[in-house]
Amino acid sequence: MLVLVVDEPTSKGLLRSTPCAIGLLVPQATARVREFAQKHCTIAVPGRQEFRRAADLASNDAWKLRAGDALHLAIAGSLNAQGILCLDEAMIESAKSLGLRVVTV
Repeated sequence: MLVLVVDEPTSKGLLRSTPCAIGLLVPQATARVREFAQKHCTIAVPGRQEFRRAADLASNDAWKLRAGDALHLAIAGSLNAQGILCLDEAMIESAKSLGLRVVTV
């Protein structure tokens, strides 16, 4: 699904000019994401331990982590994740400091 959240003229123009192409790509992209998730992702429900670890991580001023990013790193740590996919520079540096392999896109 493609959702335009902000008023951005460039994206609106693209959507108007190429509805057929987008209509064909969305199902393909969705299928690829689902396939990847089934093969490589784990659903994790954080518990008290992860929330406490996240609070510790977020309180480290040097890492500049937001609460959600700290929770993701705490969960990854508790699952002994092989790596983490992220885009945020502060989260990338913090993940590396915690010994997690980082995959960037």
